[in-house]
Amino acid sequence: LCCDDEYHNITMDDVSKARANGAYAVAEANLKLMQGAKFHTDAEPPLFQGMYNTAYGNALVWKMISFWGEALAGFFMLMDLLVIALYSTAKDIEMPDSRSIYGQNSVNAEASHEEVSSESEA
Repeated sequence: LCCDDEYHNITMDDVSKARANGAYAVAEANLKLMQGAKFHTDAEPPLFQGMYNTAYGNALVWKMISFWGEALAGFFMLMDLLVIALYSTAKDIEMPDSRSIYGQNSVNAEASHEEVSSESEA
């Protein structure tokens, strides 16, 4: 669109500003970027640089619209699954007894249960 992401080299001023604002995780990440830039001098930008600005003006509005559009699409996909689960007729289907699946129907199971209980009484 109008503008690319802007990166700049991290300095100790950025680290101290992050610490002053209570953003200690950002300060730690900035220190890691500074260390990487020091030991990898041949790295291509934006590697080991900090992101300064992603968009401004109309491009910022467009990025925000696309983000919220994706978030709403995901939300409505979840709502679609919920509606399908609530109104589906598949949940009303009677499933067979698990004992009949493994070769022992409910009549044989009851008969064997009666045999075991009569033997234990004697």
